[in-house]
Amino acid sequence: MYIFPDSIALSSLSKNKGDTINVIHEKANPTVPTGVYDGAKYLGPTPTDEELSTLRKVAGPVSGSGYLLCTVEFAERASYYGCSWVFANFIQFPLPKGGNGAGAPPRGSEETAGALGKGLQVSSALVLLFKFLAYCIPILGGWWADTRLGRYKMICIGVAVCGIAHVVMVGGAVPKVLQDGNGMAPFVINLLVLAFGAGLFKPNISPTVIDQVTFKKPFIRTLKSGERVIVDPETTIQRLTLTFYGELSCTSMERTTF
Repeated sequence: MYIFPDSIALSSLSKNKGDTINVIHEKANPTVPTGVYDGAKYLGPTPTDEELSTLRKVAGPVSGSGYLLCTVEFAERASYYGCSWVFANFIQFPLPKGGNGAGAPPRGSEETAGALGKGLQVSSALVLLFKFLAYCIPILGGWWADTRLGRYKMICIGVAVCGIAHVVMVGGAVPKVLQDGNGMAPFVINLLVLAFGAGLFKPNISPTVIDQVTFKKPFIRTLKSGERVIVDPETTIQRLTLTFYGELSCTSMERTTF
């Protein structure tokens, strides 16, 4: 049995004599408007080829979750860059005399901040290890999310792991711990855990942000001014990702404030 709309000719369906073809004429439901849908919500009519080439393209609406995820990325990058920027001095130089006991030099002095006093070689090795892990573990984080847990759960796990790392970092930077020479072990644990958490978080946040643009096809909208525009998913994704990387870039200002 074949089902064809009214406009399709049947002359070329079969050239063999004796074939039986049952035809059911199927008509469109006039109560359902044709166009672009977001789930069950009607967004607007589909633009023609001429409209695609002549009308202005604008960004469409994005749910608040998209911008909330951008803020989460801002917080995670602030965590990452805020720590990695001070790791080198913290490892290399000893506690400055007259400081606060947690690594800061005396107020108004020209001394270098430090805490562990392990020298340049150890400092360089640990900082490079941290960066290496932070950029390699995302391979595992992306694979794990795609095959096992999903991106949202992996983002939550990454945030939780980074939070644990910061708790360990604060505990290892207590003046009593540093002054007794016991700061190295908690610092190395913090470094490894923080790199692991960043590696789980980073590969999953940007695609999840893009997923917040739920409509996949352009549609026509008439503005209050009377102008007809095309609401374009690609333009919407561009605006959202610009916000995402704009907030990410703001974390670099931490390097100029300390």
